[in-house]
Amino acid sequence: MEIFGLPAGVFLQGGAVGFLFIVLFMVYTGRLVPRATVDDIRADRDNWRQVALAKEETRQVEAAQSHLVLEELSATVDRFIGSLPPPPGDQRRRLPRNGGS
Repeated sequence: MEIFGLPAGVFLQGGAVGFLFIVLFMVYTGRLVPRATVDDIRADRDNWRQVALAKEETRQVEAAQSHLVLEELSATVDRFIGSLPPPPGDQRRRLPRNGGS
């Protein structure tokens, strides 16, 4: 059996010093952390997820509203352009609006 790439006998022969070395090494490498730290990390993760979902919902509402505003603006511009008189001396026949012939 190996622990961190070293034979287990090295740590077992060390007794309390070997155990202390293992614990300190695990703390130093981040493999052993206090429970409060783990709870904080999990709470941050859950908070981040809620914020991301709220932002996505807001983005979808904004996209729907933008679509409605653009449709209304398009209709207004179309009505405005259609109401303009032809330029003087224009001999071309104007096509009717809304796809009529």
